[in-house]
Amino acid sequence: MWSEREPAVNWASFFGKSTNVMEFALTDVLSNLVPKLSEARHMVGVDWNESAVEPELDPSDFAERLRLELLESFIDRCIVFGNIWILNDTFGPALLPSATRNDAMVLPCWSDDLGAEFHTQERWPEAVATRIRIEDFLSDTISWLERQNYFVTPEYAGGPGALELEATDFKFRLASRQIAPL
Repeated sequence: MWSEREPAVNWASFFGKSTNVMEFALTDVLSNLVPKLSEARHMVGVDWNESAVEPELDPSDFAERLRLELLESFIDRCIVFGNIWILNDTFGPALLPSATRNDAMVLPCWSDDLGAEFHTQERWPEAVATRIRIEDFLSDTISWLERQNYFVTPEYAGGPGALELEATDFKFRLASRQIAPL
């Protein structure tokens, strides 16, 4: 896998004439591709170049690095736009069962309205995408999540591999980045 298209295209010829270069969103890689690589017990080659030593990662290590990158990217976009998007329905914020913790719930959230609205069509047709200012999210929403012992899932895309953070951890990461210049 490559983080840029040009080296991927250059390497495609090495693998054969019928090799196609495909682009994936980080969330798709985490929820679809990495679990399949792990199941097949394959390693992940990352940003190969002309070097004699080509890095290869275990899929779980690769997934953890992607999750951290996804979180950083999410926080950057939220700070730039000043908002976090969630879904609300007639019962309040739309929640999901945790994929990694028994008896825990997560609040999916997005950095833009398009991500949130996409999921109103997919999973929550009765829900409405709701914009929350970062300051309000940090003071009100996070406090509510902490009291309920709920987690946060930034840029939720469905499927396995979603990043789930404790509300306190998410609050710390977002608040510390909001104060620091980009």
